[in-house]
Amino acid sequence: MLPNLLFDFGGVLIDIDYDRTPAAFRRLSRAGSTVEYAQASQAELFDLLETGKISPAEFRDGLRLRYDLDATDAEIDAAWHALLLDVPAERLALVAELRRRGHATALLSNTNALHIAEINRRLATQYGFKNGIADCLDRVFYSQEVGLRKPGEEIFHHALREMNWQAADTLFIEDSPQHIATSPLSSRPEPDPEPLLSWPADAVAEPAPARRAWAQRLFRRYERPPLRPGWRYALHIGLFLLTLATTVLAGVQMVRSGPIGTNDGDLLPLDVFELPAAARWAQLAWGLLYAGPFLGVLAVHEFGHYFVAKFNKVRTSLPYFLPMPLGLGTFGAVIRIRDRIFSRREFFDIGLAGPMAGLLVAVPLLI
Repeated sequence: MLPNLLFDFGGVLIDIDYDRTPAAFRRLSRAGSTVEYAQASQAELFDLLETGKISPAEFRDGLRLRYDLDATDAEIDAAWHALLLDVPAERLALVAELRRRGHATALLSNTNALHIAEINRRLATQYGFKNGIADCLDRVFYSQEVGLRKPGEEIFHHALREMNWQAADTLFIEDSPQHIATSPLSSRPEPDPEPLLSWPADAVAEPAPARRAWAQRLFRRYERPPLRPGWRYALHIGLFLLTLATTVLAGVQMVRSGPIGTNDGDLLPLDVFELPAAARWAQLAWGLLYAGPFLGVLAVHEFGHYFVAKFNKVRTSLPYFLPMPLGLGTFGAVIRIRDRIFSRREFFDIGLAGPMAGLLVAVPLLI
């Protein structure tokens, strides 16, 4: 077998019934409209969603308009997810066995933000996966993120470039003939069954819960248990207070030494605490005049990212302020995005919100 394996998702790793979604949408349509969605072809609206050119909200609105749907967002999502069936444990075990034997593996799928989120939710429930199907492959390529889709040949070349694979060394495992026809790779319609011979007994044994339990043990990655909310908030507050202290001392250093940059390598002046009370508080007050506006702009910048991420329902952390014992007194601050951002618009909005919010505060302070 070739050393590199590129899997399709639907019909290969996850069971798909393409008839279920059109039937579900037909039931939601006031006019009983037929939705042009099948394995071989689909309406342009679905292509736009799968390449990230429209958001899920725009997709739902487009369905309502085109097919005269009288349905809530939840009802549309349920109909859209109707084609998704099960991810059998034995297929995940097959991928694991192939990886154990030294094969590099990746996924190349025409899919969208709604299906990705739903499949990841199911995999988390069924197998304990933290990162969806990415937990059992070397890399995943979703058309939603790449901006390209099969059967276009460019998406195959994109995956090969990203993986640093050669087409001659890569086997494409796919269930759609039109995708196999345009692929520059060697192709076959289903995985090689040979590795099944060495599966552990409980991986193929009935009942199904035994297979699921085996796959769950196989794929569950160790992750540091999350902090309880109280400790998590304490960490954010503690880092902020420590950063406030270091930036105040940095301000004291600047008052003593002149413009920024003249003594950037000096440690912060802890000797200020040895001064008499009146002199100490006078110098700390000057330091606070520096630290307050500086951290204020920094906080507004980070919360710009935070609130726009929340608006777009992207899970994110509160800002982590980073103290530094010299120079400016801080390395800045960061937030942690906990979800994949599948929409280019959301990615742009979240990225731009921080600088714009910080600018709106910084300009008045500098005037």
